[in-house]
Amino acid sequence: MSSPTFDLVKEIIDIKIKPLVQEHGGGIELKSVQGGTVYIKLLGACRNCPSAQLTVENHIKRILIQHFPNIEKVAVTDNISSDLMDMARKILSHA
Repeated sequence: MSSPTFDLVKEIIDIKIKPLVQEHGGGIELKSVQGGTVYIKLLGACRNCPSAQLTVENHIKRILIQHFPNIEKVAVTDNISSDLMDMARKILSHA
């Protein structure tokens, strides 16, 4: 199975994912598609949110895989520090 094209992935992001992140004051930009990896940049409120990586893992990747089963990874080009991720995990585990 071949890798999805940039345009096809962008279309799904624009239709299915952008509205979800915009509800929380955020945004998303597709940077590239390389093999089974999709590279994105988070914008607005999502950019510095401690739970952004969890959103990528639990929502964005899931939606993309529903449309493109051969996607293996969604990578954020401006990663959040591991300290912030640990803090977000602690907060969310008690929610």
